[in-house]
Amino acid sequence: MSLAMSLDENFLLIWRRFLEMEIIRSQHCLKLAGSANAYLVLQVVCWHHFLLVGEELEDTSLDATRESWIALANQPGAKGKKLTYALIAELTGLDKETVRRNVKALAERGFVKADRKLGVMYAPTEERNDQIVNELNVTERRLVMQFAQTFERYGSLVKAGD
Repeated sequence: MSLAMSLDENFLLIWRRFLEMEIIRSQHCLKLAGSANAYLVLQVVCWHHFLLVGEELEDTSLDATRESWIALANQPGAKGKKLTYALIAELTGLDKETVRRNVKALAERGFVKADRKLGVMYAPTEERNDQIVNELNVTERRLVMQFAQTFERYGSLVKAGD
């Protein structure tokens, strides 16, 4: 059975778990970021950082990814790929001024740095990075595993070659 067919046949059960995952993750992210808008902005900044981490990473294991995540966080702007207020606004649906205010607030709280030349960068304090890597990501991974188990339970994970 295809993944799409399994999802359609078990939609209520699978989608309920998906929404639970989203709600629980959002609760944790909101608490961490301080507001819904700051959460959206921080999510884009972290996503950008994650993309930069993955650019040249050959070992895609959790440990190697974490190590690269932390190393890049200690040298913001090192990759030279600029994340702008305009791009954050486009990705979040927030206006540019709201993005700017939230970046400023996130900088004051120790999550990011903003520079005209380098853009918005994930540049956390050690405490903030620990909250994201060792608290939030642990929760996210648990939630993703529960979601994947829901697919597995209902025969929805298609084996390679199917």
